[in-house]
Amino acid sequence: MTVISPLYDLNAHDDATTSPDDTPAFRSPSKTQRKKAQHALQALGDNILKYLPPRRLAKLPIPEELLDALQLARSIKEREAKRRQSQYIGRLMRTLEPEQVDALHRILEPFMVHKYRASLSHPSRKR
Repeated sequence: MTVISPLYDLNAHDDATTSPDDTPAFRSPSKTQRKKAQHALQALGDNILKYLPPRRLAKLPIPEELLDALQLARSIKEREAKRRQSQYIGRLMRTLEPEQVDALHRILEPFMVHKYRASLSHPSRKR
């Protein structure tokens, strides 16, 4: 299973440090790279909602504000409201440290594999 995680700090600024010959030693990621990383974090939040059982949600190593947003998203039924809540969850996910994001991927992976295998063996899927 492919794990998508940001490869850089989304909060990085355009403050480029200079080397002795005045060439920038660091360039911030492009807007496209930042948006891909943001979408990946939003997708991780969506997958947490889709695959993780509610009893496991409370045990996640995440801030309380993110936990509350995830629990609220489970109760939202309207499509547009759910989309906005998903974007908010993605925004909160950007505050996590890379180690926390990796831990969430590791926690979520077995649930995603199990649900995928179960969907393949479901009688309605057979031809």
